[in-house]
Amino acid sequence: MKYFFFYTCVALCMSMCTRNVFAQDDEDIYETVDLALPSGNLWANRNVGAASPKSIGDYQQWGDDDTDKKYYDWDTYKWCTYNGNVDEIIMLRYNNTPQFGNIDNLRYLLDVDDNAKRCMGKEWRMPSNGDWEELIDGCSWKMDSLQLDAPMSIANKADVLLYYIGTSKINGNKIYFPVCGYSYGLYNEPNPTWHGKKHVWVVSHGYYWSNEVATDSISTQAHYMHFGTLDRRFNPYKDIHTYLFIRHDLGRACGLQVRGVTGGDPSHINNVNYNNNVNYNVNYNLSGQRVGDDYKGIVISGGKKRLRR
Repeated sequence: MKYFFFYTCVALCMSMCTRNVFAQDDEDIYETVDLALPSGNLWANRNVGAASPKSIGDYQQWGDDDTDKKYYDWDTYKWCTYNGNVDEIIMLRYNNTPQFGNIDNLRYLLDVDDNAKRCMGKEWRMPSNGDWEELIDGCSWKMDSLQLDAPMSIANKADVLLYYIGTSKINGNKIYFPVCGYSYGLYNEPNPTWHGKKHVWVVSHGYYWSNEVATDSISTQAHYMHFGTLDRRFNPYKDIHTYLFIRHDLGRACGLQVRGVTGGDPSHINNVNYNNNVNYNVNYNLSGQRVGDDYKGIVISGGKKRLRR
């Protein structure tokens, strides 16, 4: 009997290895796609929260651990205080712009804030800009479509109309990226497309987070992979690679899709430098207004909230 148990365990382990799967729990298994990339990266076969490779996943704010918000805007984002004026936002983490509060020099998402690692398991991570660039260069790309149950309603996470197919230039394996826009704003804004109860914009394009904050512009934004439309009415270019590029013009409070990556060498994102010279004498209230040392109540100083009595 003990031999039967031993060989059964071995067989199960071998089955898991050959499928190349990682799971956070039994109900949420993500398989990997081997595209023979030089780094050894293995990409997840579907978006975080998606039912299939060609389905919409969860819209998520950059580095925020709440995946079930009623809407996505600055007043629902974890890493800022917001008083209704975008120009007066105070960033509580990942800030490299003096205008938006104390500088911490955090360029990449820490493990504790990594959307993919949190939702998929410790083996996974959010892609870096370099990971995205390697993926795009290592595959040939085309677009395909699926029939929707309700034209362009995108309700209840049904399969989307458009998706990109990447085919490895080395081994021919395929990976799919649904083109499903991004979510931002309140319900009463004009002309959105519905996705469940959330507003979704620009459904002819795909938006996928990178793990890097937009240090070369303003820290309220983060990098993302943009899958553009192939519709010649909107873009006259003929080379499909002109539709695939990294951008950083969306705020971190927007809800974008997340795709995990594992394996390879993530060391380029592990050497994070903290700024040990943060000026803790600069204080802000919860409305993002600068306050003096005699202010009573909750203040934000050095990227942390403190209660002054």
